[in-house]
Amino acid sequence: MMKRNENSTRKLVLATVLGFYTVSAAGLIFGDVQCGDVVTGIETMNQDLIDCSSNPAVTVQGPTGFLFMNGHIIQCDLGDGVGVLLDGMAGFLSGGGEVRQCTIGVSVGGNGFHTVQEVFTFVNQDASIEIVSDYNSIRLNELQNSLFNGVNVLGDNNTIIDNALFNFGGIGIYVNGDGTFISGNSIDINGGDMGISLDATNGSRIIQNEITNADDGISMTASGQMNNVVSGNVVSGSSNLDLWDQNANACTSTNSWVGNAFTTADPVCID
Repeated sequence: MMKRNENSTRKLVLATVLGFYTVSAAGLIFGDVQCGDVVTGIETMNQDLIDCSSNPAVTVQGPTGFLFMNGHIIQCDLGDGVGVLLDGMAGFLSGGGEVRQCTIGVSVGGNGFHTVQEVFTFVNQDASIEIVSDYNSIRLNELQNSLFNGVNVLGDNNTIIDNALFNFGGIGIYVNGDGTFISGNSIDINGGDMGISLDATNGSRIIQNEITNADDGISMTASGQMNNVVSGNVVSGSSNLDLWDQNANACTSTNSWVGNAFTTADPVCID
């Protein structure tokens, strides 16, 4: 029995390091998750949670909290509050469920190292996902129809890969944190503001994303950023500019714009 427990612990630690978790069907725990619950173990939803008045609607408390939505819905009452809060460290949210009609769909906080994957967010107000802590992984999610932004990155060293974002009134991915890695995302703003906005960020990598139908595809504000790389992105259908570096020293700075596919850019030195 002791050996079996040690093996289980070893698998959990390895999964945490890799940033994803593989749990067999026999290992799933179907819990009666309710509005206002704090998930501290491995739980799988067995019902929709509609019009949750608690804020957040559900909390996933790492490092032991893993919530598999199992295709179910978490919906905030009157479009207010946070749908799912990841707190503590190394929490996990997945399972093909939907988080909708909240101010923030998923808030990634606490001490970071959380994972959000294969979650659908729909018609949230300020952001589909907001990241306020460091070293989190956001991947394979589908984010749609937020009134303002898709993803707000406010922490450092976060990874946003292979997500599909569609139809935002504001910005697809807003970056105000250092060391952000954004790659493999499909972003169709559908007439919104910007695909990716690089605000106060240094040392970030924006690699091989596809961005369509924004006012500006990829925009870097005049914040004196350093050592960012924007490369291999495909940007089309922008009503203003595909690529835009607003810094006065854009042509001589340590930021690198190279190998992107685009039609319009300002200044013309960025590529």
